[in-house]
Amino acid sequence: MLSDEDRDYRYYNINIGMNVLPGEAFLTENYAFNTNFYLIGGAGATDFAGDTRFTFNVGAGYQVLLTDSVSIHLGVREHFYRIDVLGEEKTSMNTEVSGGLSVFF
Repeated sequence: MLSDEDRDYRYYNINIGMNVLPGEAFLTENYAFNTNFYLIGGAGATDFAGDTRFTFNVGAGYQVLLTDSVSIHLGVREHFYRIDVLGEEKTSMNTEVSGGLSVFF
């Protein structure tokens, strides 16, 4: 139904985030880590099936600062856009789950 080129999925977003629950997580009596629970949202474009569609996204994440220069995070975002690949326009919702390691220098 779609050519190989039309099956490529790309998205571009500009987001803004806000730490809503900064705090600490205690592993034991001797180990405490700074943490952040954050909300994120933004807008951009999704390229799929030969069309470029306006997209907005919302999500949340959790970050743990292991040291002053190393952190890990886990995030979830939902991308919303209108699409009509099969002839009927509908709202597509694509879930993104990400995790990472950050090194600050």
